[in-house]
Amino acid sequence: MTDSEQSKLIISAAAAPGNVPDEAQEEGDATAEMELRQVMVPAESHGSRLDRALAAIVPEFSRTYLQQLIEAGMVKLGGVTATKASAKVKAGDELVIELRPTPQSQAFKPEPITLDIVFEGQRTVMDQLVGLIAARDVSREYVALAHGAWQGAKTRQVDAPIGRDPRNRLRMAVVDLEKNAGKTASTVVSLLQAAGKHCLVKCKLHTGRTHQIRVHMAFLGHPLVSDELYGGAPAAGLGRQALHACRLAFEHPVTGEAMEFRSGLPGDLQAAVAGLGLIYNQIQ
Repeated sequence: MTDSEQSKLIISAAAAPGNVPDEAQEEGDATAEMELRQVMVPAESHGSRLDRALAAIVPEFSRTYLQQLIEAGMVKLGGVTATKASAKVKAGDELVIELRPTPQSQAFKPEPITLDIVFEGQRTVMDQLVGLIAARDVSREYVALAHGAWQGAKTRQVDAPIGRDPRNRLRMAVVDLEKNAGKTASTVVSLLQAAGKHCLVKCKLHTGRTHQIRVHMAFLGHPLVSDELYGGAPAAGLGRQALHACRLAFEHPVTGEAMEFRSGLPGDLQAAVAGLGLIYNQIQ
């Protein structure tokens, strides 16, 4: 059996109410979903700390979250509940991981957010729209305000695979698929206007990867304004990353009607664009 086969998902299930810890039931969380993964430690993780091995085996989860699972007794190593993230693992060791919400992950409280609804449809239509996005039959365009004086062609196509950054698990990065896990990603970046050390661009997605525009813009040497995770320093008083979805177009999945929706820049981004000497024309 290959290492990748050893690491594949064997079991996936929702926790029945009777399997949920008493304390979770007391909190009214008896229906919380739980995914059980049973894996074997691959050869390349031999001798690693338990939390590091887990991070390599289930890269879609942060190391902090996996450490929380260990502390909560939700990880078994060789049939015994693990208690220390620093425990060493050996190739071939069996790991059983209960992936469920931890007290830390549930500590966040939602806040009211005003939403401007541009279109409302039935749930069945929304479900089919998800399928259109997956099939790449939806045109999605974004406006981004970025650092760096623009040079070269006004339109660039970025075809660069994206995966988890091996040096910082909070980030995604352009990766070599022969060495790291990742997926193909394609973005067309068009210059709208440049002024001094900043530029305003439109980004059209041909794929939909996590943080795709942020990663590809940083890869081009133009990190987004106020996107410090990817090297973009704050500017013009903008307190968030300078990225805005400006256009969505698709064929209605039921009627076949051509649908197009546009959204102007929100006030804070308008102010930042103007503050850096740039002008945005929504028709562009």
